[in-house]
Amino acid sequence: MDISRLQAYLRHSAGAQYETVHAPGLTMFFHATDDMRYLNYAIPDADWGASLEASLPALRREFEARSRLPRFEFVEEYAPALTQTLAANGYREEYRGPSMVCVPGTLVAASEVAGLTIERVDAHATEETLRELVCTQRQGFGGPETSEPNEGDMAYLRTALQTSCAFLARLDAQAVGAGTLTPPHAGLSELGGVATLEPYRRRGIATAVTAAAAAYAFESGLEAVCLSAGDAGSTRVYERAGFRVIATMLAYSLD
Repeated sequence: MDISRLQAYLRHSAGAQYETVHAPGLTMFFHATDDMRYLNYAIPDADWGASLEASLPALRREFEARSRLPRFEFVEEYAPALTQTLAANGYREEYRGPSMVCVPGTLVAASEVAGLTIERVDAHATEETLRELVCTQRQGFGGPETSEPNEGDMAYLRTALQTSCAFLARLDAQAVGAGTLTPPHAGLSELGGVATLEPYRRRGIATAVTAAAAAYAFESGLEAVCLSAGDAGSTRVYERAGFRVIATMLAYSLD
């Protein structure tokens, strides 16, 4: 896959989910209600080399006015020299990981997991199902078991699911894993938020969620599904479902 196409999709996807603020050479994206660092970031524009550095003070002011951490997320191969610009301005690398893609010809069906069912979740889901989805993803990424979504969280999720969809894995009726597909654009979608509750890991649940999400995307006519892997372990999970590394995803923050 062409790297410019991948970065263009990620930029479009962020714009479809978050509030957008433009500055020369970059676009900033802000979650409406959540200040979590991973949901607020900037992406370089195609002409970033000519003007991005001059926009960094404005970016910092915009993020800090919203009590957000100034951050960038981008594909390294798309803007390889940007790392030097950011480092020279006080940013540090907080994440470096593989950007992976699956196409219909590489998709691998997951091995059966006894007692496991996977439900596709959309905007018509019950309140209880949406609550299970939020709690499973939050706890799967290390959040406390007492972290319950509020009314604003639930309303935001239901609105988001009008154009996207999620997948909730249950083992013997207990919600144990989840993942989310972003709204499709130009034949692509991104799989994110793949999480498994700690007691149920290493049973093939994450691979099953990944394969189910990709299969649904391809049945819907999409050409490819992309994702960013957090570490070597998750990379192996995605490889088992047919994803292949094509680039490097970076995140830089001004801590």
